[in-house]
Amino acid sequence: MSQAAAETDDRAQMALPMGSADDDEARELARRIEREHPRWIVMFGAFTKQFICFPRFPAAPGTVVVACYPGALPARMKYAERVCHLRKQEA
Repeated sequence: MSQAAAETDDRAQMALPMGSADDDEARELARRIEREHPRWIVMFGAFTKQFICFPRFPAAPGTVVVACYPGALPARMKYAERVCHLRKQEA
């Protein structure tokens, strides 16, 4: 598979609702997202069919990022990082 085809496949996979994906594939995708965002622990909930992300950095208790679509995670993680960083600076 060419690099362009692989990137297209990656983008398509990131946009699929997880209800249509196999749990093993979703867990592998969660591991890949975690490797790409090492400040987060990323898991796939087999029952909820959602991706759940827990910060590895100082954050308010209960801070989590949740998404049904893995493609939504990076922007949500970056937003949480900005909010936590701003709160840390204000303290």
